[in-house]
Amino acid sequence: MVRLIIVIGCIVNTTAQAQQRQEVYIRTGLLTSSMTFSPSVMLNQNEKNAYLTGFFEGFLDQHISFRGEGNYLIGGLDETAFYNKGFRTTFGILLHANKKNLDAYVGLMPGIYISKLADNISPQGESQLSVVPVISVNVGGAFYMWKYAHVFMNVTYTSTNYRKVYRDINGRAGELMVSAGIGFNINVIREK
Repeated sequence: MVRLIIVIGCIVNTTAQAQQRQEVYIRTGLLTSSMTFSPSVMLNQNEKNAYLTGFFEGFLDQHISFRGEGNYLIGGLDETAFYNKGFRTTFGILLHANKKNLDAYVGLMPGIYISKLADNISPQGESQLSVVPVISVNVGGAFYMWKYAHVFMNVTYTSTNYRKVYRDINGRAGELMVSAGIGFNINVIREK
């Protein structure tokens, strides 16, 4: 019993020392990116969608980063579709609160959504392309487990307003999207 307590004590002590010496990857010059599958639910329409989401992010310091994100619509998950096709791109600033390699962030990212709405049919019977402004609020967290990889979870609320389209589709099309997965990172500035 005494030996077991000594072994557990040694393991706890070694783990604590390793965490104190652990290299911190979140710092100026960190570049991160990922591509993942992102389901979403529309808040103003009765529909769920699926996107292929990719992002690229650069850290100015450990508390501020610039992030660009793209969402390609794979398809609707319901029988009735609001969108036939779509691609959204946003870019903005994220604010980070981190402790060692654990990171929490929030940011505001404006952009555009290029889409073809299912009910946006011209008098000639063609689906019309819509280009509308969007604003996204991005909240998430990440754990940088290695100098080249991290795991993340992200929730994005996107507000979109449609104006002057066929068949009276004026109005809001807000979405709540969830992304999670493994991201890749590299620091392009050497630590002093």
